[in-house]
Amino acid sequence: MQRIIILVIIGLTVGLYAQDIVNNPKEGYLIETARKGNGPKEIRFISPDGDIVKVLPTLKFELKEWNEDMQLGIRYLSRVLVSENCKFALWAEQTVQIGGTFRETLKNTDVPLKLTYFDAEGKVLWKKEFTVWYISFGGENYSYKVSHNGKAVLFLRSKRLGYDEFETKSYVFDTTGNEVVQTTYNSLVEESQISPDGKLVAAQVSKDREDRRGTYFFFLDVETGRIKVLKAEGEGWRVAGFPLSDGKIEFS
Repeated sequence: MQRIIILVIIGLTVGLYAQDIVNNPKEGYLIETARKGNGPKEIRFISPDGDIVKVLPTLKFELKEWNEDMQLGIRYLSRVLVSENCKFALWAEQTVQIGGTFRETLKNTDVPLKLTYFDAEGKVLWKKEFTVWYISFGGENYSYKVSHNGKAVLFLRSKRLGYDEFETKSYVFDTTGNEVVQTTYNSLVEESQISPDGKLVAAQVSKDREDRRGTYFFFLDVETGRIKVLKAEGEGWRVAGFPLSDGKIEFS
């Protein structure tokens, strides 16, 4: 019995130590965005000695297949987001079916989306795959954000259920890939943001079907899972980001 207890304690200690390594990459490693001209070129993972240990394209667009007769094709697109502290990076990849003269994404098509999360050493912390949907031509009805400290990743995806009915699922993951919270909201999310510490999610949602004159904001307390929806007074409101002040949203 005593041996079992000792083994359990050792296992818990090793597990906590491993999680601490994941949450705190080695000092000196950084992720930087190399630029070419006025725009970003690639994402570089840099060691304390200045060596490049990994490279990812900031934005990659590739037409993999195109059938001129059927006006249908396959397009690959990838983007990389880097946390404000340059310690974590989120790589999003999708392969979509396209069609038409302007080669737009076909609406209501199931699109596979793969998310990969890296630390500054270039190590993969987690991978996840989702299905997303295009509600309108050329419109991306999903979004992903990384908190400033890199400890939280926000992912949202919306789906049309009817002519004027939508469902949006929001997820927040930590650096180990654990799902901290998941919520469902019966509206289309137009813009979203996560606070620098990863504890609050804000989103601008489509106007209420019974009150089309207002602008509404959806707030999610990541730690408790509680939700608050507020109507903004006046014009010009939008979710642009979070101030670094101690502003608070009270949840009842």
